[in-house]
Amino acid sequence: MQELDKETRKPTIVLPFIESTFDSEAKDLYLYLRPETNGIRVESLLFGVIHNDAEFRDGISLVYLANLPGDFVSKHRVIERHYALKCAMAKRGRESFTSTMIERFENWYKVKWDDVEVVSAYDAINILNIDSKTLFDTWVKNQDFFYTYGQSIKKIGNLYVINYDIPELLKKNSSSTDIAVMVLRTNLSNRLLSSLILKMEIALKAGGAIDPKTPPRRCFHYTKSPLEEILDGDGYLYTDKGDKIKIETISFVSYLLNKGINIKDIISWVYYPIVTIDDNGYNKEVYLYDYLMG
Repeated sequence: MQELDKETRKPTIVLPFIESTFDSEAKDLYLYLRPETNGIRVESLLFGVIHNDAEFRDGISLVYLANLPGDFVSKHRVIERHYALKCAMAKRGRESFTSTMIERFENWYKVKWDDVEVVSAYDAINILNIDSKTLFDTWVKNQDFFYTYGQSIKKIGNLYVINYDIPELLKKNSSSTDIAVMVLRTNLSNRLLSSLILKMEIALKAGGAIDPKTPPRRCFHYTKSPLEEILDGDGYLYTDKGDKIKIETISFVSYLLNKGINIKDIISWVYYPIVTIDDNGYNKEVYLYDYLMG
């Protein structure tokens, strides 16, 4: 009989998070490996990419290294919180789309919103009588895949499935699956960081850490925007006692607070990023994760 009261494992913190010094040019790049990876060699492979290139070696500092146990991740609903907006839309389906999202959908698929069947990922599983893995793995042509405001739509037959990946993503993150997390601080350009990520993906495949047939994005996450830096930090920065590091400690949050921005506004931007702004006297709906990248 399974022990229901078994104590949740605590994170293993190899290197506690080193706070930023408010350098506006520095950025924190969060890297974490999803369950598909072979965690034994992952860290050495990633560090190898950095240390084998002088520009990376001199321009990047490791400021956090940890392993988060799967049962800890599950108990604290780390994945659900990280993908809160995607999870909500995966359940609500078409009702969750805004007018701007609908307009983009119609322009991409060349259809009228009210004339087609747009469904949630969970409804699609029931309608198609398939499991979450089959829904996740179902291949479609490029023109049948649409991305907007951080949400993924896959056209399968006559169904347009919102956030098809969420049911399987949540299922894969079980209590037995640990997540390796590292944070790199750097002043390197986005161009060089893109090169770094590409080399890391190649190294992970060549080293057998991920299946060569698996798209790296399915198992290897990296921070792509300033706002995502906050989201990543709020989800994956912990002490060895299992306590979350205060959100004010996250580097980009510290920078924004230093500029006089309210912490409540910052949190709202991170978890409710679809907002209406004043654009030269006109109301404009934007997705902040994209908008703040310029």
